[in-house]
Amino acid sequence: MKKFFTSLITSASDYALLIILLYSSITGVQSLIGLTVAAYWVIMALAFFIGPLVYILSYAAKSAKDEESRRKALEIVGGIAKKKNLFLRSVGWLKLIIICCLLAYGGWVFTAVCYALMSFYLRLFTSLARDNVASLKTNEAA
Repeated sequence: MKKFFTSLITSASDYALLIILLYSSITGVQSLIGLTVAAYWVIMALAFFIGPLVYILSYAAKSAKDEESRRKALEIVGGIAKKKNLFLRSVGWLKLIIICCLLAYGGWVFTAVCYALMSFYLRLFTSLARDNVASLKTNEAA
């Protein structure tokens, strides 16, 4: 239940931020655009540290001596790096394109480029962690 509420709040705040960016870009309210840009910079700063942290945690699961800590690390990384279905991946790519276009339209081109690069950076580390978890699970099964 805790995981459900966490994902619900995260998704709601993500879409609320997108709606505020859309509204401020359409109406031209620069203060709201500045507010959303600041929020996206916070998101980018968090992604800069979370991506490598997930990747390091996937390697830590490999070298964990205790079976309980290995299982817990695999559960955490597996939940983060879980591959989504085609619809959710399409929605994610569409959201990325819309956010970058709206940021650029609002005059924040550098922020739009940085947001796109940070998204690719985070996706890279997530896919690397997913590969580590998959190889670890195949090694355990064998």
